[in-house]
Amino acid sequence: MAEEKKKKTRFERIYDKLNDEEKEFIAELPDKERAETLDFLINPLPVEPRIAPKEVRRILRKELKTPLELTEEEVELVYKYPELVRKAHKIDPIFFDITAKLTDAELEEFLYAAIMRPDLFKPPKIPVPPVVPEKARLPLGYSEAPSEVEQVPKGRVSKKWRAAKPFSTGLYIRDFLVEKGKKGAYPSEVYRAFRKYLIHEITALDGLEIEASGRTKRIKQIFAEFHVPERSRFYYYFHVLRRLGLIKRKGRRRVCKEVPCPAQYYLIVDELKESKMWEHFQISLYPMVGLGKRRWERLKERAEMEDIPIEEAFVNWYPRLIEKVAEERGIPVEELEDMIIRKEYT
Repeated sequence: MAEEKKKKTRFERIYDKLNDEEKEFIAELPDKERAETLDFLINPLPVEPRIAPKEVRRILRKELKTPLELTEEEVELVYKYPELVRKAHKIDPIFFDITAKLTDAELEEFLYAAIMRPDLFKPPKIPVPPVVPEKARLPLGYSEAPSEVEQVPKGRVSKKWRAAKPFSTGLYIRDFLVEKGKKGAYPSEVYRAFRKYLIHEITALDGLEIEASGRTKRIKQIFAEFHVPERSRFYYYFHVLRRLGLIKRKGRRRVCKEVPCPAQYYLIVDELKESKMWEHFQISLYPMVGLGKRRWERLKERAEMEDIPIEEAFVNWYPRLIEKVAEERGIPVEELEDMIIRKEYT
């Protein structure tokens, strides 16, 4: 006779209401922070006994996620207790998603476990499989093994060249996120690693040794022909990658005491790890970026001569580029052409 399944405890039944992302989030929290946050959320507004704690949590969650949808009564409560709102803004929105699924009694069960048995929140230990020797891995950011260092190619319009071919910013971001796994990464973290790696690649061209902590401005003075992107540019890159569906948001978390605003973490979408869009993701979202300065100027002149929108002119005169982008994105050419003409690039 088959053994009967072990009955789940009350805690386990409550815990199963959370999705994988929420379980991972609450497991990674420090024990003290987890317990203090649960204690606050069980009764966030004790001075107003007429308002149920669950209702207060609902209003705070709404204020964090969709503040413009607050009713007049809800806005009045928010303005009446600013300290309450300040505390709520220090809590990751995922925590409010968790509390929305649970009753007050279930939250109290969670608080008891957080104080007495914090180990219950930790995922079960999985035995580490034996390490199998792998083939030589490519350096981060490369689509193929670099044979020899190239200088700026002849005939290239732009004098700025990031590093040895075939180094790619998109592939570097992909490889970095793959290495981070389920933990994810935030844009500034990826930028710091990218900049350090890029400076190493650039200085290697002339056999020079420069500290990676050196200022970007100084690097640009020494290697004027190379391009080191600014930090703000990486936030744009992550915006483009998310619109293409190559990455997804994980949640926010404070990364240091000096910065009060929590950082937005991102995860790679496993199904699209091998997508060709990573190699030139900006062109995948905005195909006209692939024209370059000279062809863009010629396109603009011809569009003005024929008195048609530049998007329509692009569709008429660059069908091969559009076909290539459509193939990499896995959508019909007609759909991509329609998106370009209507300027809807999602």
